[in-house]
Amino acid sequence: MRKRTNLFSPKMLALCGLAALAGCATGKKETPPAAAATETLPVFFTGRIADSAKYEGYHPRFAKAFAFMRRPDLASLKPGRYEIDGDNMWAMIQEAKLTPFGDVQRTEVHGKYIDIQAPLDGPETIGILPLTPEERKDLDFNAEKDYALFDRKTQAYTFQPGDFGVFVPPYGAHAPCKSLDGATRVKKLVIKVRK
Repeated sequence: MRKRTNLFSPKMLALCGLAALAGCATGKKETPPAAAATETLPVFFTGRIADSAKYEGYHPRFAKAFAFMRRPDLASLKPGRYEIDGDNMWAMIQEAKLTPFGDVQRTEVHGKYIDIQAPLDGPETIGILPLTPEERKDLDFNAEKDYALFDRKTQAYTFQPGDFGVFVPPYGAHAPCKSLDGATRVKKLVIKVRK
């Protein structure tokens, strides 16, 4: 059974500053104007790959990212890196090991690159944690590798093939490669998009 948590509750929307995204959670298309897209980008959001075109206005590079995600041969791509727009954007196909979702997860947050993640051949649970500015400034950030790693309790969200999640720095922390059902591996897509 597909486990979904209500990431779009009024409390969660307020915490993440996602009032403009509330329509996306209900299926209403509510794309911000292109000029304001990078200023109104939420901490995280989820959707279906088939419907990803409606999110392209949230960032100038999302059209290319979502076009890659909609490739008909996506699930058959071999693991590795795929160039999309040089250092501004690339995709990685990974054979990822899944670990059980516990009380506390190894969590990551980025600084320069947005993560778009999607499982390709089975479910993947990702722990989601919107950080506050105070929590973010206290992290030991590795600028060269563009991440901070830390252990924290997160909210479980299970993605199925056809789903995607977008995690936006500097506050969109996430704990990928987790499982609630005992699965031990998943083939997945990660697209890195420069903010």
